[in-house]
Amino acid sequence: MPLSLLGMLIQLGERTFGVLTKLDLMDKGTDALDVLEGRAYKLQHPWVGIVNRSQADINRNVDMIIAREKEQEFFHSSPEYAHLASRMGSEYLAKLLSQQLEAVIRARIPSITSLINKTIDELESEMDHLGRPIGSDAGVINETFELNCIGLKQTYVTPFMYLCRLSYI
Repeated sequence: MPLSLLGMLIQLGERTFGVLTKLDLMDKGTDALDVLEGRAYKLQHPWVGIVNRSQADINRNVDMIIAREKEQEFFHSSPEYAHLASRMGSEYLAKLLSQQLEAVIRARIPSITSLINKTIDELESEMDHLGRPIGSDAGVINETFELNCIGLKQTYVTPFMYLCRLSYI
């Protein structure tokens, strides 16, 4: 993305991390310090420079561990970036993103827990209104059937019989 378009996105920025790639391919005598040190484009979170594997490394199947070591070697040996080396590279970026994800999850756990508890309460209330499910055990089914029959008798049959007796008296 061109840096000119970046200004619009940075304004959204509470979760924005800057990642500057291909620092090893910059022309001699140029550097990205103004960006990496946050002078050119300020972010709430830091800028991180990374060095990707070259196409030649990919074609030679260079192991990712070796590629990460070469990336760190670039930052540590570069006169421009050596003072930032501990805050550069893919491993550092992964650590930052993991910490951010963890913080977001921790911040949202109470509201998620509250929503789950509210949903459970609503479902329990609905179950109380509809009636609890009948168990699959034959004894439980029989007992539930008998209780329902007694309830029906008390609710409908006994009053009906009483009314029938009144009409014949």
